[in-house]
Parts: sequence; C-alpha cells; structure tokens
Amino acid sequence: IDECVTLKNMPCPGRCINIPGSYRCNCSVAGYVESRNPHSCNDFDECSINNGGCSDRCENIHGSYKCRCERRGYKLAADQHSCEDLNECERYRKACSGGKCFNTVGSYYCKCTKSFVLSEDKSQCIDINECESNNGGCSMGCVNLFGSFKCTCPKDAYTIAADGFSCLDVDECENNKGGCDEKCINTIGSFKCLCETFGKVLSEDGKTCQFCTENTYFNSAKKSCTSCPKHSYIAEGSPHLSVDECICNNGFAGNPGKAVTCEGKN
Repeated sequence: IDECVTLKNMPCPGRCINIPGSYRCNCSVAGYVESRNPHSCNDFDECSINNGGCSDRCENIHGSYKCRCERRGYKLAADQHSCEDLNECERYRKACSGGKCFNTVGSYYCKCTKSFVLSEDKSQCIDINECESNNGGCSMGCVNLFGSFKCTCPKDAYTIAADGFSCLDVDECENNKGGCDEKCINTIGSFKCLCETFGKVLSEDGKTCQFCTENTYFNSAKKSCTSCPKHSYIAEGSPHLSVDECICNNGFAGNPGKAVTCEGKN
C-alpha cells in the first residue's frame, strides 16, 4: 500500500517517500527539520538565528516566520524584513484635521489653523467653540461650526445685519400689513394689529376686526366688548355702538355703567 497516496491527512509538510510496509517524510523543505519520528517533521524556529533577519520583532509560525514593526511610527518595508518610516499624514486622513500635517521620522506633528487649538498630546487639532466666549460676539443666537461659527436671529422677526453679528428687526407691516385686517403697528421683534373702525375690536386670531356680538357693547375707554352685569341690559341702540353703560331692569336699581350692580327691587 502506498501511504503517500492513500493517507487523507498527510503529515509530511514536504515530500512523502513510500517504503515497503510504511512511508517516511523528506523534511528538506524551508521551515522544517528532520524529526525522530520518520512520519513527521519538526518546525524550524527561524527567529532563533539572527532574529530571522528582522530589524524589529521576529515571530515564528509553523513552517515559517514573519517580521513585525512594533515601534510607533514605523511599518514593514517591501523586503518584509526591515522597518521604514510610516507617513501618518498619508495613512490617516483625519490626522491634524483642522490644520496641516507634517511627517517626521517615526512620528508627525500638526500646525493648527485659525479656530483650532492643538490637543494635549499634540496629535490633532481641536475645534474652538467661539460661541462659548462672549456668545461669539453675536447679538442673539450663536451656532458653532467646524472651524467657524455663525450668528443667527429669530426666524421671521429679525434678519442678520451686514456685519454678520447684529440682528435687524423685520418690519412685518411692510408685507401685506402683517396680515392685519385694518392697521398694523411694527414693534421690536414683532408687530400688533389694531382696529380703526369705531366699534370694532380684534377677534381671537389677533388680526381680524369685528363688531361686538349680541348682548355685549363696545366700551370706548377699554376698546373692548363688555357684557352688562346681572339684572341689566344694553342701552338703546345697536350692540356695537359706544353706549358705555347698561340700564338696570325694571324693579332693580344701580349704576352698572360705573360698575355699580343692579340690586333689589324698587
């Protein structure tokens, strides 16, 4: 039987030689030496001789070896034995992000641009948050950006000035009277609507003008609709007219127009 042909897991790393009744391994291959057992070969530790020719660390593996460069800032050269400088500026795209990267033998250093500061380990540039110091000089909002910042103003009410720091009031009344039904008055950061038609007041939306509803009258002093107190009614005239007083019902006395309620029966 030729074991070199029939064995499923051939133990010989090199050549298998069939002999009568058995077989033996030829261990004259790189990475192995003869074993006392003719059916196998022993691994040869290449690192035991001159460090395997490695300039840094030699690591023995079964049937071979490999060199490693463990010193920071170096990499394995093309000859797979010596170590050469690692250009961190080319290898790591984020090295010195926010500045300029300068490679040195075994290391590198950063020069940071404006709006960045060098980290404590001097390996990277860290963004400066300008908004943390005096709000970046912005009169209102400040938003930090990578390598910069910008000033912001409340939407619709203000707009950023030409200096990029100040906020200018937007006159909402210039655009369709701010949506007011009658008169629009601009204020700093906002606006308000007024009703110019006598007897009209602002509705709940704060923009539309309307007459007072039934059972209320227009109080010219307060510029609002007022209801008559209990046991009284609106003086003669339409509800929206400037009556400014209510009249007590028959059998009651008082002066509701001057906040004196109608009480008792005459």
